Amino acid sequence: MTTVSLSGPAESAPMMMPHHYSSADRRSLPVRIRDIIHSLLSTNRGRVILAAYCAFAFVVLKYNPLALNMQRNPYADERYATFATPFCGPDGICGEKADEPSPRTKYSARSAEQMGLWNKAVDDESQRAITYNLHREAVRAGGGGTTRPLVLLGDSIFESYLGSSYGEPQDKFADVPSVLTTDYAAFEPLVLGISGDQTQHLLWRLLNGGILPEYASDPSAVFVVLIGTNNIGSGMEPGEVNQALRTIGQYLLEEVKGRIIFVELLPRGDVFRTKDICPPRCDGDTGKPLPSFLPSINEVNAAMRDNMSRLTRKYRGRISTVNCNHVFAPDEAALARGEEVNTALMPDSLHPNAAGHHLLAQCVITCVEKGGRHMRSRRCAESFMVSLELINIRVELMIKAYIKVQLQLLQALENDIEIRYK
Repeated sequence: MTTVSLSGPAESAPMMMPHHYSSADRRSLPVRIRDIIHSLLSTNRGRVILAAYCAFAFVVLKYNPLALNMQRNPYADERYATFATPFCGPDGICGEKADEPSPRTKYSARSAEQMGLWNKAVDDESQRAITYNLHREAVRAGGGGTTRPLVLLGDSIFESYLGSSYGEPQDKFADVPSVLTTDYAAFEPLVLGISGDQTQHLLWRLLNGGILPEYASDPSAVFVVLIGTNNIGSGMEPGEVNQALRTIGQYLLEEVKGRIIFVELLPRGDVFRTKDICPPRCDGDTGKPLPSFLPSINEVNAAMRDNMSRLTRKYRGRISTVNCNHVFAPDEAALARGEEVNTALMPDSLHPNAAGHHLLAQCVITCVEKGGRHMRSRRCAESFMVSLELINIRVELMIKAYIKVQLQLLQALENDIEIRYK
């Protein structure tokens, strides 16, 4: 029987002493690195090795935070110690980054109770995805035909299809689930939406069980994304939201084989909430709370169309946007009263009711059936037409600015001539 000594190394064995770098060693380290790089650059093989190393380092630095976030235990983070912390400080620095996956933190959860509800909602959502995945797998294995998958990714607007908020039943959403069985009857829907979620929370959920093989690998699947309004409502700049939406689009394009449709942010008329984000998001002229969320939403939507059009060229039409905001536009009488949305369809000026969801679903389905990329649908084409309108406005402004400059030059020349010949 072999006996293992735990008392330490044998006396005859040389003890390994830690190496202590001298100040000369530390000074020579940058020189040694420079010499190594120069030697690599001196040969073709060395240049290839250096390029491969740089590419590897870039990938690790760019994507490693995603892997780290997948393993992060939210309760082990000291940032959860105090809830109801303002999401963005007066300096404009926000507690979470829109394009980096994150669970809810003290910045995005108003209380420990809400954090608990969010975690439970995430668990319930993961179970729904697993059940959905197993069901489709079993049907396919049995030789039966499967209905086209429709995966709805978003926040409370999509969670209301379950009649709930944070997994808790809500009376105001009680009749919304009927839209899934009527308007989306031609599809097999999977709802992956949680109230209050922002882009970074959706990214985190996608990385933690939101995308499963059976529907991710189905080229007939449709993934509908509606996310970002809570980022704006929490005080984030539109530019940050735009980058996050592009990150989500890029991630889905790489992870799923189906088609991806981004629904542009819906209008919202809950102006009373702008006071909660001032500062940092205040009116630049008055320093008072913003008079409306709509300019920020329009800015996000314009950039979303541009970003997704670039991605659709790269991925051959697999991703597109659809603008359904005309559905919720107020009539002239409502506009005169200062309303920014049709409250008959959005009673709280933020969430569609069943009638609003019916019209929203019809808008999305029209885009799915006709194809946003080829502009066969008027509604899918609407975002394209808005882009053209924006281009026309910009061109008009450029022409006006050019004419103004030319008139100023002519006026200066005229003044100069008058001075010379007086």
